[in-house]
Amino acid sequence: MEGRKVRVRYGRRYTTSGGTSRSRYIGSTVEAYVEAPALKTRTGIAPATGLGQAVGRFSKLRPVEVDDMDYSGLMVHSRDPDWTRGLLADERAKTLILKLMDPDLPGGTPQILVTPGSIYVTINRVPEGEITADLMRAWLEDAIALAEAAEAQPAPAEPLEVKPFERRARGW
Repeated sequence: MEGRKVRVRYGRRYTTSGGTSRSRYIGSTVEAYVEAPALKTRTGIAPATGLGQAVGRFSKLRPVEVDDMDYSGLMVHSRDPDWTRGLLADERAKTLILKLMDPDLPGGTPQILVTPGSIYVTINRVPEGEITADLMRAWLEDAIALAEAAEAQPAPAEPLEVKPFERRARGW
């Protein structure tokens, strides 16, 4: 995993209900930012759920129609739909996206975000004890390989730059 900056965060998530001060553990979130300096667009890939639809509406990204049945169950939004279709059609990228979005991974809501300068992957609501060193190693290796595959795509029609809040979130 040399040559790219990678930032991994892990956090336990809790919820409260009914205005009480008691909280209940609902799982953990694991997220990783992988440096990809050549990326100059924004794309989001999430499960086709209510949450995925809401993220798409509020992110100012356009929905991307995907004809490939392997991507059924996923929602894709992008600033540059043509660039995203190219990424989704790339066999190496497709294999990695489907592995990272595998519904059998621990947790309930995996997401992939391509942003200028990085790939961000996350798994939400991972049950206690289901995050292993082997799982994390494989997940990070796949995220890094996806960054490489995305950077190998032709440049987007409208290149975007990193926003200051994105740089702060990544920590580099």
